[in-house]
Amino acid sequence: LRTADTVFRPVATAVMPIYTGGAIPALRDAAGANVDMARARQAEAGNLESVNLVRAYFGQALTHEALSIARDTRDGFDLHLRNAQAMEREGFLSAGQRLQVQVARDSAQRQVDRAELEHDTAVQSLARLLDVATTVAPTSPLFVNSTPSAPVSDFIEAGTANHPRIAQAEAGRDLAEAGVDLARSRLRPSVFAFGAYNLNQQNALPTEPDWAVGIGARYTLMSSLDRGRMVSAARARSQAADQLQRQARDEVRMLVIRAYNLVELSRRQFLSLDSSLEAATENLRVQDLSFREGEAPASAVVDARNLLGAARLQRAAAAYEYELALAALLAASDRSDEFASYLQRADRVIAP
Repeated sequence: LRTADTVFRPVATAVMPIYTGGAIPALRDAAGANVDMARARQAEAGNLESVNLVRAYFGQALTHEALSIARDTRDGFDLHLRNAQAMEREGFLSAGQRLQVQVARDSAQRQVDRAELEHDTAVQSLARLLDVATTVAPTSPLFVNSTPSAPVSDFIEAGTANHPRIAQAEAGRDLAEAGVDLARSRLRPSVFAFGAYNLNQQNALPTEPDWAVGIGARYTLMSSLDRGRMVSAARARSQAADQLQRQARDEVRMLVIRAYNLVELSRRQFLSLDSSLEAATENLRVQDLSFREGEAPASAVVDARNLLGAARLQRAAAAYEYELALAALLAASDRSDEFASYLQRADRVIAP
């Protein structure tokens, strides 16, 4: 007897793993490590953005102060030039000395032109960083806290506990350990439960069950991959990740110490410039008075006024370096949100 027939026999099958040799927990741990690494990278990017914001914001304040100093110096030379011209007409000053003042005044004007361009660049840079179409006028001044910061050990402890770079290294170590567990799972058997149900029982053969459930096991005896070498390679990656974690802690520690020392250096330089600024101001007053009385040459007043402008600019630059170093220190210790509190406690400011 020969017969031909077409049978439509759909079967629903389900398989549920019971034991996978540790593959599923390893994959779950790897996914969690990847999430932690992404969050750490996001936190590191946030710290970097905070430092860039401080650089751009107070950089604009610095260029504004530099422009103000350049204009004050130029205006001072304008007055000095008018006095020199008056004294030349009265015969108390030679043409050579008056020309010295003229050259100094022209040089001061060039400094003003340069300061204006640098200020405009800083304004555009801050607006671009904030992604705004209009210019932004900083309201917070350049500042310095005259008292020292907390001990460096506090910042080191906070940095080694919370720094995103260390968090990335720890996530990398967890990911490598998950890789070791996954490689080991290939050496172990797997156990699973299964079930099948025939959705068209009328067309089933007598030897085919309507449904079936059971438990199965699978173990790979021979593999095209050297599973032992895969485990060894995963262990090597785990050891390298441990080394990277220790290296990250050392790098963060040195980063905190370096930033802390820069904060202290700029703070001390700012405070030490107070006496220099007072001396330069008094020196200009004395030299200008002596010039008017005919006891000092015009070059002495020129030098005195340039020294005063340089002292004011150095003081503003020291304050700006303090802001940058402080932002870097707080970012290295994962405390960037405390920058505003340092600004509020500042007792030495340079008003914009």
